[in-house]
Amino acid sequence: MGCCQSRLERQEAVSRCKGRRRYTKQLVQARRDMAAAHALYLRALRATGAALLQFASAEADYPHPHVSAPPPPPPPPPPPPASASSATAAAAAA
Repeated sequence: MGCCQSRLERQEAVSRCKGRRRYTKQLVQARRDMAAAHALYLRALRATGAALLQFASAEADYPHPHVSAPPPPPPPPPPPPASASSATAAAAAA
């Protein structure tokens, strides 16, 4: 009776150990896959940054033809009209 119980416990423990081993192997493989995907993402990000830098440099070197110089400043305002006292003085002098 004691031997039978020990065998079942051993078999159950062994099956648990094998199951854990399989899960650990799957975990390690998933971790490797994630690290590889992360490395590919970083390479793509670096390439995108380099392409954007190249584009921005080219745009800064060659201004667009449709972009013109800034508009000229507005003309100065007209002088204020003559005041009423100077208008009567001018009429009296005439």
